[in-house]
Amino acid sequence: NKFLINITIPDGYVVENLPKPMAIAMDQNFGSYKFSITNTSPNLIQVSAILDINTPIIPSEDYNTLKEFFKMMIEKENEKIELIKK
Repeated sequence: NKFLINITIPDGYVVENLPKPMAIAMDQNFGSYKFSITNTSPNLIQVSAILDINTPIIPSEDYNTLKEFFKMMIEKENEKIELIKK
């Protein structure tokens, strides 16, 4: 899954803080996740998220690894973009 989202910043606001980029991978190359966010112009933010699952079956003994992987992914996607009024 690949997501590319463009967010237009309203007039009168500027970016104060953006979440930091992140790249994680599961053990045994089961999958990976990459997240980045950039302020491409004064009024545009671009968010990119790429989720690669490399196997259709993950053994039950690796459930905790899978659970932690998705937990980190969700936490990253829930981080806030901070804007301030000019």
